[in-house]
Amino acid sequence: MHPPVIEQSIELLCQKGCKEVLRLIGEMEAGRTPGEISHLQESERQAVLRELKAIMAVYERNK
Repeated sequence: MHPPVIEQSIELLCQKGCKEVLRLIGEMEAGRTPGEISHLQESERQAVLRELKAIMAVYERNK
């Protein structure tokens, strides 16, 4: 379980939909920090990225 600030960030990003989450993952992997998570520390941003990738992996497996 993640700290509340990370959980809230993940929830906020996921509400934007799959296409937007995939775009945000790409942005983060390219070293950029989306505004939605700019308030987080680097370790927290990395936790958000790992979790978003795990969530999207479920969708990829079910295609």
